[in-house]
Amino acid sequence: MRIKNENIFRVIAGVSLVMNVLLVSYFIHERITQKNSIAAAKVATNVLFSDDYGQDDIVFLGEERMQLCNWNALMGRRDIANLAFYRNTVEDEKKRIDMLFGKEQKPSQVVLMLGMADLENGVPVNEVMNRLDLYVDTLRSVLTETEILMISPLPFVPGKSRFYKNVTKENLQAFSLMQKMYARENDIAYVDLYNEFKDNDGALKPEYDFGDEFHLSLSGYQVWMNWLKPYLRRIED
Repeated sequence: MRIKNENIFRVIAGVSLVMNVLLVSYFIHERITQKNSIAAAKVATNVLFSDDYGQDDIVFLGEERMQLCNWNALMGRRDIANLAFYRNTVEDEKKRIDMLFGKEQKPSQVVLMLGMADLENGVPVNEVMNRLDLYVDTLRSVLTETEILMISPLPFVPGKSRFYKNVTKENLQAFSLMQKMYARENDIAYVDLYNEFKDNDGALKPEYDFGDEFHLSLSGYQVWMNWLKPYLRRIED
């Protein structure tokens, strides 16, 4: 009986050790993620109040897959200010308008990729489009000479990816279609990445997948670049 009790104790001790290792690993991961988020916020704050972009420049506003790319390096340009920020909603961007676009900060183009964070927060597709409409109207009232370019959401399968778990495949499809119609009706250039990047099941094509069924590989960004290039103003020699 004593031997059995000792074996049980060893099993319990072993399981406890494994659980402790897993918990320590989890908290280390969370701590690193938190530090990275703080660092990203500091960088975003620095860019937010920067005077490095003006009437000859292009501003990118959108979700994290736009944020993670160095567009100037990828496209061989020097006039893109990438102010996209992780999980920013349409309302978040609306609050940033006055800070981003002051008296001397009137870019030639603004490239928008918004709405995914709203869908993740449970906002219905129609309401997301209403918010986007109000945002564009406000943006146009501030940037009267600026061209607006809109980019569709990128595909993924919410059930398979750990990112944006509350977005449904149906909402994503509907949102992409409604954005396209909205852009056409409001004389806004529209880049349809959704239909280019999705496979037959509505997921991100494997050749564009970084490996987590959400983020893009280098080839994915290169295809995005090729679709975007014709819409961006030409660089003057």
